[in-house]
Amino acid sequence: MKKKVLVTGGTGYIGSHTIIDLIESGFDVVSVDNGINSDISSLVAVKKITGVEVPNYRIDLCQINEVEKIQTFQQSQQAFEPIALETFHLLMLV
Repeated sequence: MKKKVLVTGGTGYIGSHTIIDLIESGFDVVSVDNGINSDISSLVAVKKITGVEVPNYRIDLCQINEVEKIQTFQQSQQAFEPIALETFHLLMLV
């Protein structure tokens, strides 16, 4: 079974290149990006390069209630929620 990785900012330059590396390393990848500073078309390029269609959740991680929309990680919610909460708390400091 492949390990799942959540990439925040997955449609940006760094995120999309990270996704390619993760897929090539055998990971199952999910992207979260609200698209404010990037474009979903980068995931089209990821698919052309890797042959894998990466799902993207267009949500704002600054809104903690939006995190519930990430269905892929609901099964591992206990492990994911603390990470999401820490991200939320760090973003509130900025």
